[in-house]
Amino acid sequence: MSAATELANAEADAVEAELGPDEELEPDGEQEAEPEPEPEVEDEASILRRIKDVNDKVDREDERHVKRYREIFGDEFDDIYKECPVCQLAGWAFPYEGQMLEDQRAAVAAVLGEDAGTDYKEAEFSETCPNCDGLGQVLSGAKTQHGQLVVCRKCQGNGWIEKIAPLPTPVLSAVPTPAALPPVQVGDPNAVFDQWGRPADHKHFGMDPRYVT
Repeated sequence: MSAATELANAEADAVEAELGPDEELEPDGEQEAEPEPEPEVEDEASILRRIKDVNDKVDREDERHVKRYREIFGDEFDDIYKECPVCQLAGWAFPYEGQMLEDQRAAVAAVLGEDAGTDYKEAEFSETCPNCDGLGQVLSGAKTQHGQLVVCRKCQGNGWIEKIAPLPTPVLSAVPTPAALPPVQVGDPNAVFDQWGRPADHKHFGMDPRYVT
């Protein structure tokens, strides 16, 4: 046996002694990858706890902002600033007493889902429903919360109704007054009668009975 072979056998015996009898050497490049752990399924209680934890942190952050604002502005902060009605997190708005700039108005309208950039014309065929004042709903008189408002039946909830044009005023043509004729003598063969059998001296002589009141 050569010296190189003896040296290789000695190294193999040393490695086997370190690994122990139950362990085997794996060939290089053929080691099996460990399986990835399956993601844990979060139960409902855990989800609710996590949401509550997030909300608590947000509330504390909002309180921190407000406290810092009061430190900066002093006691006048609550008198000057009002809580913003469209903000979701720590929002505060300065109440406008004058005219808001158009770009600001458009931004607020966009947040509210309205279109403030188009100047629409009023329709000639429709008008505001007088029954619901354009709101599309009316009070039912119910005491229950879900039944207090009902759809307006006059406009079917649309808030507008068809504009009805006024009917034209009828024009009655004047009936000509017949010329005065001498009284009709009984038995007079020359007596004159109108087409309805009235003598010439009758006050409605020559007048259509439809127009006689």
